[in-house]
Amino acid sequence: MKVITFVIGTRWCVMPVHHLVEILPARELLPLPQLASTELNRGAEPGLVTVGIVDYRGKAIPVMRLHLEPRVGDAAAPAAPGAPPIKQRLLVLGGNPPGALEVGRVDAVIELDAEAIQPPGDIGLRDHGMVSGVCRLHNAYAFVIDGTAVSAGRGVESLSTTSPGISPGASNG
Repeated sequence: MKVITFVIGTRWCVMPVHHLVEILPARELLPLPQLASTELNRGAEPGLVTVGIVDYRGKAIPVMRLHLEPRVGDAAAPAAPGAPPIKQRLLVLGGNPPGALEVGRVDAVIELDAEAIQPPGDIGLRDHGMVSGVCRLHNAYAFVIDGTAVSAGRGVESLSTTSPGISPGASNG
């Protein structure tokens, strides 16, 4: 299967390319009301957070950030091998409505043997809905991101506690 390789934080990741619509340079986000940026950076639990909206071809789409780093106090992991300074990118994903995933460096599109992917349960990885397994990439392990789950916003932290009336995927018809 064809996958796109990229970095989120210090972690290598792959995702099947059929989820991908377009790769964009990072753009200024319109933050969602009452969602403090410090909440996103201070020992966040791994998972998906909607961080704002961005203009994509004349329409507002949600931008999500996936936290894959260990919580504060957990064992730190090494940086992605050979990773240069991070240049933020947005992976626009298909769906109805479409959404974008904020990532660091986008590396390449490669062919990956589906049998090279280990399911999360086989290695004791707690499933938070976004990681569908691990595989070897660049002499390290990489998370296999479930593009369907990200597109659907599964695992997105509820915004109703911080922003009444706003929910992931809501439209202003």
